[in-house]
Amino acid sequence: MTINDYNCIKIAVAGHTSVGKTTLIRTLMKSKVGEIADKANVTKDKGEYTYQGLQAKFIDCPGFQNALLLLSNPKLIDNNKVEGVFVPKNCDLTYDRRAIKAIVGSDVVLYVASLEAVPDNSHEMELNFIQTVQPNIVAILSKSHKNKESCGNEVVNGRISQFKSFLIEEGVKDIIEFDAHWDKPAKVNLIYDSIKKLIPNERRDIFEIGLNSFYARQKGIKDKVSEMYAKFIFDIKRIEVRIKQTPGKDDQIEEELQKKIFQEIVPVLNSFLKSISFFYELVTDDPITSPNEFDVKYEKSTDLKDVITSSSIGATVTGSISGVIGAGVGAFFTGIFSGGLAAGPGAILGAQIGASLGGVVGSLFGGLVGTGQQCKVQVNDSHLNLITDECISIIWALSHHGYGLSSHILEQQIDGLKANLNQIYQIAKPIKLSIAEEQDIRNWFSKVLDLLDDI
Repeated sequence: MTINDYNCIKIAVAGHTSVGKTTLIRTLMKSKVGEIADKANVTKDKGEYTYQGLQAKFIDCPGFQNALLLLSNPKLIDNNKVEGVFVPKNCDLTYDRRAIKAIVGSDVVLYVASLEAVPDNSHEMELNFIQTVQPNIVAILSKSHKNKESCGNEVVNGRISQFKSFLIEEGVKDIIEFDAHWDKPAKVNLIYDSIKKLIPNERRDIFEIGLNSFYARQKGIKDKVSEMYAKFIFDIKRIEVRIKQTPGKDDQIEEELQKKIFQEIVPVLNSFLKSISFFYELVTDDPITSPNEFDVKYEKSTDLKDVITSSSIGATVTGSISGVIGAGVGAFFTGIFSGGLAAGPGAILGAQIGASLGGVVGSLFGGLVGTGQQCKVQVNDSHLNLITDECISIIWALSHHGYGLSSHILEQQIDGLKANLNQIYQIAKPIKLSIAEEQDIRNWFSKVLDLLDDI
């Protein structure tokens, strides 16, 4: 179902070239829209992306280049030549015209400013130009993470203060520091709330309906992921390996147990990784698909490996998952047991999962006594907790990354998330997974996912 222009809130995203406008839209929509590259004027025309689930249209404006000239001579917006106005030969107004025409008729403008620089005359002219046609503006300060790494916190915090003072002086009161896929996912809601506040009253109800639908869908996604996680944990809990002990052959028995338990765990892990990756690919590519439709579409998928390897989640996660489900499963995990890293592109997450499973297998033994006794191995709570930490890392990466230039999930990011897990567990107290009922596991994991949004 499509939505007409009246029932669609138009959100223009404007600012200098290469400040992260398209990346912001991708993050807000969680979709691979637009073209992104590390060069100026990648967005050469206004890109319009309708988010039907939100009843909104994002308009990606080309970066301004000649705001001062157009502000001083607004007739140039529609005319190449204006009597009495000198336009230099090398002055191309194409992008500026496209940008301003995109802003005209919008309900609100997201003005994106990069913290790579401090506010100057070009920002003032650009902002004043936008305000002449659309005063409803939410300012977004972007690229703080990248610049804190290169310039340090003190420098970037100083730029933030300068931009806030400048924007307030220019009459912009809604200012949000938001670094797209690097930032707290909960800030997306803050941006949408700021947009709603600025929309004229007669159209606010339309956006309110869209927002309620958007929030309900996000909850549905978390509920579905929690259901998938609980099923995965129950499948792991069911794994049991038995082997008859032979006197004097403890090393052989341990090796055989390792092999058997691993052979049981890997297919379960494969299935979970494939289904969770396909699920996020589905909800990303089709923002109006109900999470409840996942099972049907998953059943109809004929080649999940292709789905996952072409996923938008970034090369590292994609590579690790491909490594898990590809032909080299044995080699992938053999490298981990031998102390090395798995071969293949971007195998960090896969390696970490394998390492955790290696710890599971390696710590299960020590009670092999008694001739003729059956040795039994099962995964216990400490091992389930290790696996859960890895699952949380993957779900966090799948759901919040992969939409901008820095789409790789880096090892330090995963480590940083794990460092924050202890804070999450202070609120969502871990439960005894080995004996918990499936609904209790789902409820607990859903709470964990809610808390992840604020990391």
